[in-house]
Amino acid sequence: MSTRNRHPSNHLISFTPIGGVGEIGSNMTLVETQGESIVLDVGILFPDDDFFDLKYLIPNMDYIEKEPSKLIITHGHQDHIGAVSHFVERFPDVEIFAPPFSAELLRNQFKERKINTRIKIYKEDDFFEFEHFRIHPIHVNHSIPETYGMLFKHNEDQVAAFFVSDFKVDDRSPYERYFDFEKLKRLSAHCKERILLADSTNILSNGFSASEADLLPDIEKAIVDTKGIAYVTLFSSNIHRVQSIIDVCKKTNKALTFVGRSIYKYTDAAIKTHHLHNLESVFVNDDHAKGFSENLVVLLTGCQGDFFGALKRLACRELNSFKLKEGDRVIFSSKIIPGNEKKVFNIYNEITSQGIDIVSARDLEIHASGHACKEELSKLAEEYKPTQYIPIHGETFFLRRHCELINERFPQIKTHFIQNFSTIRMTEQLKIDIEVRDELSPEFIHGKYLKIAKEKISERRKMATRGMVFVSVRKEKKFLNFQISMKGLPKVAEDQQDNLRLHLKGQCKVNSSEEEIEENVRVYSKRFLSEILGYRPEVMTHIIG
Repeated sequence: MSTRNRHPSNHLISFTPIGGVGEIGSNMTLVETQGESIVLDVGILFPDDDFFDLKYLIPNMDYIEKEPSKLIITHGHQDHIGAVSHFVERFPDVEIFAPPFSAELLRNQFKERKINTRIKIYKEDDFFEFEHFRIHPIHVNHSIPETYGMLFKHNEDQVAAFFVSDFKVDDRSPYERYFDFEKLKRLSAHCKERILLADSTNILSNGFSASEADLLPDIEKAIVDTKGIAYVTLFSSNIHRVQSIIDVCKKTNKALTFVGRSIYKYTDAAIKTHHLHNLESVFVNDDHAKGFSENLVVLLTGCQGDFFGALKRLACRELNSFKLKEGDRVIFSSKIIPGNEKKVFNIYNEITSQGIDIVSARDLEIHASGHACKEELSKLAEEYKPTQYIPIHGETFFLRRHCELINERFPQIKTHFIQNFSTIRMTEQLKIDIEVRDELSPEFIHGKYLKIAKEKISERRKMATRGMVFVSVRKEKKFLNFQISMKGLPKVAEDQQDNLRLHLKGQCKVNSSEEEIEENVRVYSKRFLSEILGYRPEVMTHIIG
């Protein structure tokens, strides 16, 4: 990785995404001036299925040479806070600032990891001092409470930079006030240059995203029209949606219960920070809920087909507390995240095969995205009037399309395409300078929050796709004795164990070194089995005596 010009003396401010650009997840951005650095968010990225049961991926923090002075959290989604504990382990003296709701989620994360770190609360009227800059939180709309963009304003009005990685524009939400364009414009209007780093997640969608207010009639209809129990699956962090369901239950005299750890985690945090109301008037515990055959709404985790999610267990008849029956309905108040289609449709099939009705956002308006569509991105550009525009938070294809949209609608704005680990700087001469660097691979977290090397994932893939042959070799005085066991191979291979043993006895010599024996066993086993299987399984050899 190039390290030239890491801290040039002629720049006012620079932004380096460590994660979250060219991908959706692992959001982390390093912000530097001539003498100070801070980090915005440290999130996780959930792995694909072929990563073999990893917990998650986190940004590679090796790029950060010295401990930042502050870590500022913009909101509480896992792709923005899920790796904070790993960051704190790496930089234990950093000051952490978060809104109340995010702070509550972080306290739970730290408690689970046994980390003793204080979190400082900020609210929208607060600001942070940064060398030559003030950082002002700007309230934005999103699908989780207390979401902020960060406006970096130069003390002498040379430049303003607005960083807003997740947002939408919802002027009718029943649960939060409107995007604070007035504050954004008031603080930045007199700056000579205005940089915008903005969310690209929904760049392929035309128009405006739906308001949470738009969903209320159809959510009520989906629930009221259910003859038996209405099972609703959604993103657990979407507290606004949970509140809508509480309100519908209260209005229609239905009871409500939860199944799944994450829904309890988020709702507990929401209650503590005063973002959920009237839950106690409709909520019933597990034991009481088991007595209902109708007039009950069950909120379930696992809307993305998560392997251990409550929805999958319900669909596969593995949930102890509830079993699907005639008259029940499963309501998907969520969208399918790209890459999860197969898992979700497998659950659709499991549910449908039991004769149970499914309602999704294709049938009724019961889900609204938390990310800006094209018209909302244009609205932000019209209000803020940036001179420089940098798409972030999205797949590489999304970033390119985002640049194209701005170039087409606002030709006076200069757009810049960047990837992770590229640094974009505003110089003292008010010029944009971009330094492109090689990306560092993310770090893989497994088991008890342990890092596992990338090459180990390759080993797992080979074992999972090819199967394993274990050969124990005991050295006797005049011959070698072989014990063989196989895992994950067809029966035809297992039936050939005696023949493989004879083959190895003929090929391997007792007077060879242990290294030669190990190599010969590996090579001759693979060749022998390849003739039977058409591929070479993995072979592990252990020399005894």
